[in-house]
Amino acid sequence: MTTINGKPKIIKEINMALVRKNIIRNSPITKPELSKLLGLSLPTVNKCVDELLEKEIVKVFEGEVEVKGSGKKPIFYEINSDHVSYIAAYFKGTVLTVREYNLLGKVKNEKVKKLKEDSDEKILISVLDKMIKESKNKENIEAISIGIAGIMEENGSINNVYTLKNFNGIFLKEVLEERYDIPIIIENDANLVTFGLVDKIEFNTRDLVYIYLGTGIGTGTVINGKLHKGKSNFSGEIGELPVSTDKTLEDDYREIIKRKDMEKFEKLIIFILMINISILNPEIIVLSSDILKIEKSLLKRIIKKISERFGEENMPEIILDSNDIENGMKGALKLALQESDKDLKIIGK
Repeated sequence: MTTINGKPKIIKEINMALVRKNIIRNSPITKPELSKLLGLSLPTVNKCVDELLEKEIVKVFEGEVEVKGSGKKPIFYEINSDHVSYIAAYFKGTVLTVREYNLLGKVKNEKVKKLKEDSDEKILISVLDKMIKESKNKENIEAISIGIAGIMEENGSINNVYTLKNFNGIFLKEVLEERYDIPIIIENDANLVTFGLVDKIEFNTRDLVYIYLGTGIGTGTVINGKLHKGKSNFSGEIGELPVSTDKTLEDDYREIIKRKDMEKFEKLIIFILMINISILNPEIIVLSSDILKIEKSLLKRIIKKISERFGEENMPEIILDSNDIENGMKGALKLALQESDKDLKIIGK
């Protein structure tokens, strides 16, 4: 929680932002409820809500709300969902997808750009610049969330990006926050896909592992509904596992896809699955493979071999899902919504 103290003009602006944010978070809600929730006086809340109504940022809720008692029916308020925007960007190999969403997750604008392998952050900035310029909510973009293959270091730099190598070493979060003055979230692409997958209704789980086999190997883990990133965001970098004194699992995998060796590909998938099952014992594992396809017959054979080794009672449900961009964008939007949901506390009510 951030505590802010300041002059009346600053406090008024912060109060407005606080009321707006809590209408987003708690709508439908009444003025007295906002006053109690925020610890602000009712006259202060009245002024803020009336101004937000005048600017069409907030509107009167027209749905049905169950109210106890027989007195005067209270007026409930909600945010105008098209007034608030979130931007999500996702790199899948050399393809960049950027979308603007409203509060309800409706896509308001989309740009897809094929990149060259020597592209750097300037191409991302050019696409974001266009997206923001075209937005009707330039002043109300709550957050920008970006998914890219690689490790997000604690110091803010990006490393281990294999496809777009010129992104390595760039302090992307710092660069973008200085340019746009908007909260920026940078996350590993596999983590975002994992975060997006958890909400799929048919999965009905809070424990899930996502394994991606594309130009490289990526893994994401959600435990008890929370994205697990580890001490230094290194969790999931299974491709870095050594398989000999001078080779990693990722090296082996690249050789496999180069030769299209399906027999070794099967053994590699079994190895990766067994590591995750034995260590995490998840409810669901989602597999996605772009270059060498995992047919249903192959998956059935893999499951049978692992089940014979580990026992059926220890087997997760193993699912094929190749909709990485949609799942990644959902994860990016979720993180953007979380970022904009942080608390403020005002002194000087």
